[in-house]
Amino acid sequence: AITMCQWATRWLNKIIVDHLIQRGLNAVSAQTSMVIYRSSNGFSVNYKPLIIALRNNLVPVIYGECIHDDKGVYYVLSTEEIFRLLTPYIKPERIVFVEKVDAVYDKDPVKYGDAEVIPIINKENSTRILKLLGGSAGIDVTGGMLTKIRIALDIAREYGVPSIIVGGENTSDVVNAIKYGRFKRGTLITW
Repeated sequence: AITMCQWATRWLNKIIVDHLIQRGLNAVSAQTSMVIYRSSNGFSVNYKPLIIALRNNLVPVIYGECIHDDKGVYYVLSTEEIFRLLTPYIKPERIVFVEKVDAVYDKDPVKYGDAEVIPIINKENSTRILKLLGGSAGIDVTGGMLTKIRIALDIAREYGVPSIIVGGENTSDVVNAIKYGRFKRGTLITW
C-alpha cells in the first residue's frame, strides 16, 4: 500500500514541479518520506536538506504523502501537517497550498452559482469563517479545507507566516503566489 501511495503522490508532485519549472521557478521535488518519519516519540524532521535547497535559490515542493513509521507501518501525513512540522525550522516567508479549488468560498461553489470567494481569513473573521466551514451545510468541498485553514491560522499566529490557497489550474496565480505572495483569485490566511 505504501508503494502505491508514494507512487501517486510523487506523480502529482512531478506534474506541479514540471509546471513551475516551465514558468521559470527553480522548483525541486522534496519527497516527504525522506524528510519526515514517525516514531514512538512523535515526528522526526530532517529539515537541513530543505534549508540547503533554499539557500541555493531552489524552491522545494513538498507534499502530503505516506511516510514511514518505526513500528513497521506507514502514516498518511497531510501537507498542512507537514508545514506545521517544518515551519519552526524553515521559517518560510509564506506557505502556498495548491488546491483543486481556487480559493476558500462562503459556500460550496459546485452547488451554488452565487458562492463568493473569501479573499482573506485572519484573527478578525476566523471564528466566523471556521463556523461557516464547519457547519451542517457541509461546504468544505475538498474534505480537508477546514483542517487546512485551522492549521494555517495556527502557523500564522504562532510563527507569523501567512498561507495562500490558490487553484492548481491557474498556474499564473500559483507562480505569483510562490514568488511574490500575490494572486488574482485565492485566499490569504494570516494573523
